[in-house]
Amino acid sequence: WPERVYYLLGDFNEWAISDSYKFSQVGSTNDYTLNKVIKKGEKFKIKDNYGTWYGAVSSGDFYVNADLVNTPLSLKTENGGDNFLMNLSNKNYWTLDFSPANMKLTLSNYVSDIAELPFEYNSGRSAIQNTPGLTQTGLGKDYDTNLKLKFESQNCVVTLHFDERPGTLSYDIKGNPSSGTSIEGEFVIQTSEDGESYTDLKSYTTLGSTVQSEEFDNLGENVRYIKWLYKRRTSGNVALGNIKLGKYVAPQPYTLTITPNDNAEIHVFYNNSDFTPIESGGQVLAGSEVLVSVTANDGYQIEGVTVTDGEGQAVTLSEVEGEEGTAWTFIMPRSNVTVACTANVISEEEWVLTPLSYLTADDIFVIVGNIGLDYNYAMANDKGTSGAPTAISVNVANNKITSEVNDNIKWNISGNATDGYTFYPNGDKEKWLYTTGSNNGVRVGTNDSKVFKITDNYLVNTTTSRYIGIYNSEDWRCYTSINANITGQTFGFYKLVKHEQPADESFTLTVSSAATDGKGSYYATMSAIGNGNFKVPEGVVASAITLNDSKKITQTAVFEGGKEGEDVLPGDGAYLIEVKEAKSYTFTLTAEEASFEDFENWLYPATKDVLVTAPTGVDENDNYKFYQLSLDSNHTAGSVGFYYGPESASGDEGGQPFMFGSDHKAYLAVPRNLGTSASISLFDGIEDTDGINGITASERSERGVYTLTGVRVDNKNLPKGIYIVNGKKQVVK
Repeated sequence: WPERVYYLLGDFNEWAISDSYKFSQVGSTNDYTLNKVIKKGEKFKIKDNYGTWYGAVSSGDFYVNADLVNTPLSLKTENGGDNFLMNLSNKNYWTLDFSPANMKLTLSNYVSDIAELPFEYNSGRSAIQNTPGLTQTGLGKDYDTNLKLKFESQNCVVTLHFDERPGTLSYDIKGNPSSGTSIEGEFVIQTSEDGESYTDLKSYTTLGSTVQSEEFDNLGENVRYIKWLYKRRTSGNVALGNIKLGKYVAPQPYTLTITPNDNAEIHVFYNNSDFTPIESGGQVLAGSEVLVSVTANDGYQIEGVTVTDGEGQAVTLSEVEGEEGTAWTFIMPRSNVTVACTANVISEEEWVLTPLSYLTADDIFVIVGNIGLDYNYAMANDKGTSGAPTAISVNVANNKITSEVNDNIKWNISGNATDGYTFYPNGDKEKWLYTTGSNNGVRVGTNDSKVFKITDNYLVNTTTSRYIGIYNSEDWRCYTSINANITGQTFGFYKLVKHEQPADESFTLTVSSAATDGKGSYYATMSAIGNGNFKVPEGVVASAITLNDSKKITQTAVFEGGKEGEDVLPGDGAYLIEVKEAKSYTFTLTAEEASFEDFENWLYPATKDVLVTAPTGVDENDNYKFYQLSLDSNHTAGSVGFYYGPESASGDEGGQPFMFGSDHKAYLAVPRNLGTSASISLFDGIEDTDGINGITASERSERGVYTLTGVRVDNKNLPKGIYIVNGKKQVVK
């Protein structure tokens, strides 16, 4: 007769005999065991290969509850019986020990090989063996700090097994490079439905030592396995931790709000076949793909689009190109969202001379060499390794490139003055400028000789010790010294600067409450607010200023809001502003003539991200000191005044040029021979000059204007100088 074999049957296998539910004999005794899942509410029995059923201990269904775990249960005789009915929580894993000899069945919990969701794990290798659903192969000794799991060899793997639809997966990961700044090889995260066939979810070919937090929402309805695998290891180890896998939650609708913008139109659609519109306040299912299209009004440009969730966190946007322009898509999170955009006045572009040390990785610039006073050549970026960069003629005037700037002369940069700089063709960091050790070679490619410093005002390669210069007005070459081929040349870096255009109708100035003298007045500077003349609002006094012989600030023209005949100023000037209330003030365009048209002024308009310069140009910078309106270095209340810019040194050599981070600011340029200090107080006494208040429009039309020698002159288009108007001295600058 065949040996008796015992099987577990129930709803889970349609009450049919199968090897998946076959009891295993324990040793040589008449005892059998089976590890299986029995869900709450499921009925089950035991049946052998002779067709005998082994059922419950009494008629009707017998409920197995928590009190009966690990308790031997007596079975009926081979005449059969009714069902067991599991009355414990769902998805408990059990060991079933069956003894046909004494007709006993014992159920006990065992550590399962399937995880329950939600799942979290942030421990090391040793705890994996006691964690349901988690297995590992080849892991090294745990790291001491967080992210303890250590993948130290090829084919190290951690696998998570679960048996229901997954929700959001997240984990933290970082590299531990053995040399350099990143691991070398390939580390992958994979998913599978059956544990046999895996698909890459994410691949890392480089991993630095900074922790990366990853999150994935759409693993797939039928995914049941997740694997972290060091697929190919050349050097370096990988640390993993903070693994979390949530339960799947069916999508719920959330509110989408559109923030209106006066300078742009925002339209939102489902990214489906017919682009169904979504109105502000509409309900959108989480997980839906949403399309955002933004159009700027005339005279404005879109600077950015944002989508924020209910906690104020940014939702990831993907930019897409279409026939109608640029748009963005995002996946609706499980949260309300707000869609907004920033639209600014269309910026003017200028290529402005900028010191090398001021350039950043975000800048675009042109490298220009100068031979003599009138011959300027830009370095091309498009010859690659086939030849030296072409020297392309450009026009330079007033420290700006005035000719067209094409893409083949635009560059980016990385590095600093201490470690050296690397130059890249704009938008391409896969290759860079380098020099060879022979043939005077300057090339663009992947050679390691890519770092440059400024030496003797020339660019010098730190590896080959070669100086770069323009050869024969045709191309750029390098030499071991500043020889006759490149001697006498100068170099400049011209950065792309975008700044706001002047206002067409009005300009709003906000005066900070921090910029106070502590005596009831607040101060600001303002410049280049628009083309034409502007009305000074009530409560505002705008002044042009100089320093007198006592090194005190002196007003040379005063424009006072609400004071007829003195409340209209030229919009292209630079002014010191004084108010009694710190708030926003609006200057409106007017057809009225300016109250004062010609006056001496040592305040000058500043351009965002451009170094301030002397009144006559950068060549005279050494003869001036430069100041900005601010508090002292300790930000002391009541200390507002004119101080050296943030980049300036202290002491007698201070007052070097600096930059502002926004447009419409003004700076004070003072001749260095006045011996001024690092600060110029506003409150040593602002003084009027002796009758020098500027020539008003009415004075110029009604009164005679004379030179100091008594000669009457035309009162229009006066050259610079001092004149007598109605018996008083007036200055035209």
